Amino acid sequence: MRTRAALLIAAISLSVIAVHAQPSDAQVLKDISWPGVIKKELRPGTIKKVWSDANSQYYWDRACVVWRNANIAEYPNAMLEVGGFARYSYVTNTYQDFLTTYNTYTGIPAPSNEEIMGMLRGNLRGVLGDYKFENIVGELHYLRFPENNGPTWESPTHLTVPVEVEYERKEGPTWTVVYADRLRVHFYRDAINAPWKEQLVNEELESTRGTRKDYAEWELKKIPTLGSIASERSAQAAAAALPTVEVPAFATDREAMQYTVEVLRTGDEQRIRAYLMKVLSAGWFVEGSSTQLTTQAQGWLEGIIQVCAKSQMNWGEQYCARPEEKEYYNNQFSLWNKVKDKASRFVWERGGTTWKNGQQVGGSWKLNTIEVYIHVNENDIARLRSYEPGYLCKEEGGEGQLGGATSSGSQQPTNNGTLLNKGKGLLNKLNTP
Repeated sequence: MRTRAALLIAAISLSVIAVHAQPSDAQVLKDISWPGVIKKELRPGTIKKVWSDANSQYYWDRACVVWRNANIAEYPNAMLEVGGFARYSYVTNTYQDFLTTYNTYTGIPAPSNEEIMGMLRGNLRGVLGDYKFENIVGELHYLRFPENNGPTWESPTHLTVPVEVEYERKEGPTWTVVYADRLRVHFYRDAINAPWKEQLVNEELESTRGTRKDYAEWELKKIPTLGSIASERSAQAAAAALPTVEVPAFATDREAMQYTVEVLRTGDEQRIRAYLMKVLSAGWFVEGSSTQLTTQAQGWLEGIIQVCAKSQMNWGEQYCARPEEKEYYNNQFSLWNKVKDKASRFVWERGGTTWKNGQQVGGSWKLNTIEVYIHVNENDIARLRSYEPGYLCKEEGGEGQLGGATSSGSQQPTNNGTLLNKGKGLLNKLNTP
């Protein structure tokens, strides 16, 4: 009896051991030998017992990797590396599935480090993200590749690049903090030989907070950020692309007004834009810039261009070459349209002046405010176009006369009553900031 009991216990023990025995490494390598697999290997370590919430049971997982041909016609020797876990039943030891954790490609030529760095520096906003880009002061301390860690092909159209970057970032009105980040930047393209897309995806892996630096509030405001530097460069490039426009040295505001009327009536979009960029007052521009308009002023300028060069009946067709003045006061002109049912308003001031003995001297005439009105209703446009040539604007050879009292160049500018101070804006009415 005792012998029989011992044999029964031993059999049961062997059965339990058999049920929970781990698959051997040889078995795993055999089970991942799928068609097309060129190479396979097990990762360092041993098989692990894992619990699956989805299936409410235990499994055996063994880390491994396989290589197969990537089947890329342009690069026949390219390989696809697939890493993951071979999964086995904890009870029966039978192969269940392969859980992929990553795919990478080898054998596809990558851009050189110099090319990649050029791509990174050419799109720092994409590399860093909008918030950092707009708040990093000065230049980056460094932007570099980590040692022994190069680009990775996630797919033939998706390249990831690890980078390290250090910078100083605004965190308050009077202080900044130095940060050192580890990032992963994702480049994408539509096809294997297509150009890289401009849009990047940045992934922050680690950010280390460093030294705090304190400034006077006025001092920190004057330090440019990466965002402001890029905006200024873009504005300068846009200004350089405009046609060359020479602005006369106007002796009076009336000379400036008449010349401006001629430009708005006869100029195309580019000439009007180039001229206005030369004569708009400083309030339209970002502080310290002569080419970068404020966000609000950009909208105003586009509205002026729309009214003067892109409408069904442009401003110049609705106003005389020498429009009659509805009102003039202290450098402010209100000019009638041809049928005297709408008037546009222009306010001039002396800009670019310098201080001497407490007085502003020198400078040139600049436009502080522009409000342009036109008819946009098709019936009104038809009415305006129904007049025979010479019927309207009769004061001088069929054209009106820019009248009113003569103003002198020594007259001091005023901002009283301008929309710049009132902060108002209307449809088809455009004002300086």
